Amino acid sequence: MSFGGRLADAFWRNAYRHGYPCARLVWRLTNPSTRGVSVAIRHGDRLLCIRESYRPGLSLPGGGIDRGETPLEAAQREAREEVGLDLAAEAFVELGRLDFNADDRTHLVTFFALDLPSMPAPTVDRREIVWAGWLTRQELADAERQHTIDLYVRHFAGDL
Repeated sequence: MSFGGRLADAFWRNAYRHGYPCARLVWRLTNPSTRGVSVAIRHGDRLLCIRESYRPGLSLPGGGIDRGETPLEAAQREAREEVGLDLAAEAFVELGRLDFNADDRTHLVTFFALDLPSMPAPTVDRREIVWAGWLTRQELADAERQHTIDLYVRHFAGDL
C-alpha cells in the first residue's frame, strides 16, 4: 500500500476515534433511538467477528438501517461493507429483534445468522473496521466483547 493510502486510512481512523465521543455526547443529550442489524456469520464452531477503530472489544458485523431499506437489505449491505462478503439474501435467517440501551442510545436491532460452507477471508477497510477474523467459542469467551455479541450469544446461541 502506498504512503498516501496509509495516510488516508490513518486520517479516517482518527476521524472515527475522535468523532465517536462527540456523537455520544449528542446522543446523551437527545436520547435518540436507532434501528439496526447485527449479523452472525458462522462456519462450524467459528463466528466471524470484527474490531472497530473507535470502540473497544469485538463485535458482529452490523449497523444502521438506511431509509427505505429493509432489515435484510441492511444485513447484506453491512456484511459487504464491513467484511467484504457479498452474500445471497436466501442465506440469511432472521433470529429476532431485541431492544436495548447502549452507547447513550436506545437500539432496536434485528439479528440475523447465516452458516457458510467455508471460511472466506474477510476484507476490512482499515478505517472503520480494523480487523476481522473467525473465532471459536473459547476464543470469544476469553476476548473483550461489545454488547451485541453478548446479546446474540445469550438470546440466540446459548452461553459461552
